[in-house]
Amino acid sequence: MGSGYTKGVEVESLPDNAQEIIYFRFLTIESDCRLNIFGEIFLTPPETWHEYVVATIDVKEQELKLFLGAIQVEEYDYRL
Repeated sequence: MGSGYTKGVEVESLPDNAQEIIYFRFLTIESDCRLNIFGEIFLTPPETWHEYVVATIDVKEQELKLFLGAIQVEEYDYRL
């Protein structure tokens, strides 16, 4: 994929509360620090550059959370 996209997007098996949280695993964030989820671009912190990250969408709270390891590094509004 081109610049601005993540590689290897996988949706993990959904938990019992799948109506509440959607879980994604991303292999790397490109050097422009942009995350593309369903065509919507989110700027990510510089420390995520070329790192493995995890993103979750909390459907109930309508938030997207970005994790680097076990540490949450960013939170975005994600209106459905």
